[in-house]
Amino acid sequence: MLIRILSYAVQNSLRNKFLSLSSILILTLLMFFINILIVIHGVSFRIIDAINERLTISLYLKDEYDQNSPDIIALKNDMQQAVPRMLITYKTKDDVLEEIRARDPELVNILELQNPLPETITLENI
Repeated sequence: MLIRILSYAVQNSLRNKFLSLSSILILTLLMFFINILIVIHGVSFRIIDAINERLTISLYLKDEYDQNSPDIIALKNDMQQAVPRMLITYKTKDDVLEEIRARDPELVNILELQNPLPETITLENI
Protein backbone atom coordinates (compact mmCIF):
# COMPACT_ATOMS: atom_id res chain seq x y z
CA MET A 1 0.00 0.00 0.00
CA LEU A 2 2.78 2.43 0.96
CA ILE A 3 4.72 1.60 -2.20
CA ARG A 4 1.66 2.33 -4.31
CA ILE A 5 1.13 5.73 -2.66
CA LEU A 6 4.78 6.63 -3.19
CA SER A 7 4.67 5.59 -6.84
CA TYR A 8 1.59 7.76 -7.43
CA ALA A 9 3.28 10.69 -5.65
CA VAL A 10 6.42 10.39 -7.80
CA GLN A 11 4.36 9.94 -10.96
CA ASN A 12 2.25 13.06 -10.26
CA SER A 13 5.33 15.09 -9.29
CA LEU A 14 7.06 14.19 -12.54
CA ARG A 15 3.94 14.91 -14.57
CA ASN A 16 3.81 18.57 -13.55
CA LYS A 17 7.37 19.57 -12.68
CA PHE A 18 6.73 23.32 -12.44
CA LEU A 19 3.85 22.92 -9.98
CA SER A 20 5.87 20.55 -7.80
CA LEU A 21 8.91 22.79 -7.80
CA SER A 22 6.90 25.91 -6.98
CA SER A 23 5.06 24.12 -4.13
CA ILE A 24 8.35 22.95 -2.63
CA LEU A 25 9.83 26.42 -3.00
CA ILE A 26 6.83 28.09 -1.32
CA LEU A 27 6.87 25.64 1.60
CA THR A 28 10.63 26.09 2.03
CA LEU A 29 10.36 29.88 2.02
CA LEU A 30 7.43 29.76 4.44
CA MET A 31 9.38 27.61 6.92
CA PHE A 32 12.43 29.88 6.54
CA PHE A 33 10.49 33.06 7.30
CA ILE A 34 8.65 31.48 10.23
CA ASN A 35 12.00 30.45 11.72
CA ILE A 36 13.35 33.97 11.18
CA LEU A 37 10.32 35.43 12.99
CA ILE A 38 10.78 33.04 15.92
CA VAL A 39 14.45 34.02 16.25
CA ILE A 40 13.64 37.75 16.04
CA HIS A 41 10.90 37.33 18.66
CA GLY A 42 13.30 35.68 21.12
CA VAL A 43 16.10 38.15 20.50
CA SER A 44 13.84 41.17 20.86
CA PHE A 45 12.55 39.99 24.25
CA ARG A 46 16.13 39.43 25.45
CA ILE A 47 17.12 42.93 24.30
CA ILE A 48 14.10 44.49 26.02
CA ASP A 49 14.89 42.64 29.27
CA ALA A 50 18.53 43.76 29.12
CA ILE A 51 17.48 47.38 28.62
CA ASN A 52 14.94 47.20 31.44
CA GLU A 53 17.59 45.84 33.83
CA ARG A 54 19.82 48.84 33.16
CA LEU A 55 17.08 51.45 33.04
CA THR A 56 16.85 53.70 36.10
CA ILE A 57 14.26 56.41 36.65
CA SER A 58 14.84 59.15 39.22
CA LEU A 59 11.88 61.06 40.62
CA TYR A 60 12.93 64.40 42.09
CA LEU A 61 10.76 65.58 44.97
CA LYS A 62 9.84 69.09 46.01
CA ASP A 63 11.24 70.40 49.28
CA GLU A 64 7.87 70.02 51.02
CA TYR A 65 7.97 66.21 50.67
CA ASP A 66 10.11 63.84 52.71
CA GLN A 67 10.35 60.10 53.29
CA ASN A 68 7.56 60.09 55.91
CA SER A 69 5.09 62.13 53.84
CA PRO A 70 1.78 60.27 53.30
CA ASP A 71 1.82 61.09 49.58
CA ILE A 72 5.30 59.60 49.16
CA ILE A 73 4.40 56.47 51.13
CA ALA A 74 1.26 55.99 49.02
CA LEU A 75 3.25 56.55 45.80
CA LYS A 76 5.86 53.96 46.80
CA ASN A 77 3.17 51.44 47.73
CA ASP A 78 1.31 51.97 44.45
CA MET A 79 4.48 51.54 42.40
CA GLN A 80 5.46 48.42 44.35
CA GLN A 81 2.03 46.89 43.73
CA ALA A 82 2.16 47.76 40.03
CA VAL A 83 5.57 46.12 39.48
CA PRO A 84 6.50 43.83 42.41
CA ARG A 85 10.08 43.18 41.28
CA MET A 86 10.87 46.90 40.98
CA LEU A 87 13.48 48.23 43.41
CA ILE A 88 12.45 51.55 44.97
CA THR A 89 15.15 53.54 46.80
CA TYR A 90 14.63 56.80 48.67
CA LYS A 91 17.67 59.10 48.74
CA THR A 92 17.98 62.19 50.91
CA LYS A 93 19.76 65.36 49.84
CA ASP A 94 22.88 64.26 51.70
CA ASP A 95 22.88 60.83 50.03
CA VAL A 96 22.66 62.44 46.60
CA LEU A 97 25.49 64.84 47.53
CA GLU A 98 27.67 61.91 48.65
CA GLU A 99 27.05 60.09 45.36
CA ILE A 100 28.15 63.17 43.44
CA ARG A 101 31.18 63.51 45.73
CA ALA A 102 32.18 59.94 44.89
CA ARG A 103 31.91 60.67 41.14
CA ASP A 104 33.38 64.19 40.97
CA PRO A 105 34.82 65.77 44.14
CA GLU A 106 35.50 69.10 42.42
CA LEU A 107 31.84 69.53 41.56
CA VAL A 108 30.91 69.13 45.22
CA ASN A 109 33.18 72.05 46.15
CA ILE A 110 30.83 74.30 44.20
CA LEU A 111 27.80 72.85 46.01
CA GLU A 112 29.31 72.90 49.54
CA LEU A 113 27.86 76.29 50.42
CA GLN A 114 24.28 75.14 50.01
CA ASN A 115 22.88 71.79 48.93
CA PRO A 116 20.40 72.55 46.10
CA LEU A 117 19.92 68.89 45.23
CA PRO A 118 16.41 67.50 45.71
CA GLU A 119 15.45 64.39 47.59
CA THR A 120 15.05 61.53 45.12
CA ILE A 121 13.16 58.29 44.62
CA THR A 122 15.09 55.92 42.34
CA LEU A 123 13.28 53.16 40.42
CA GLU A 124 15.30 50.20 39.14
CA ASN A 125 14.40 46.87 37.47
CA ILE A 126 11.29 48.32 35.92
